[in-house]
Amino acid sequence: MTRVDLFLVVCSSLVVTPAADMPAEALRAGAKLVIINEGKTPFDRHARLRFFEAIGDVLPRTVERLKVLMGKLS
Repeated sequence: MTRVDLFLVVCSSLVVTPAADMPAEALRAGAKLVIINEGKTPFDRHARLRFFEAIGDVLPRTVERLKVLMGKLS
């Protein structure tokens, strides 16, 4: 079995397969689930972080913060 640290769902309602099956697989592999979607999804209660915002409002800030964190790790 593959180990997964983080699974990021971006702009998906997670109701259409195969995309709807992927978070369950990631959770079984040990991933922390993060969802960025304006509407509710069936996996909201499993998410470690949940953003009910537009992707354009969340993702750019997230990428910049990750760059800073990754720079500190190297």
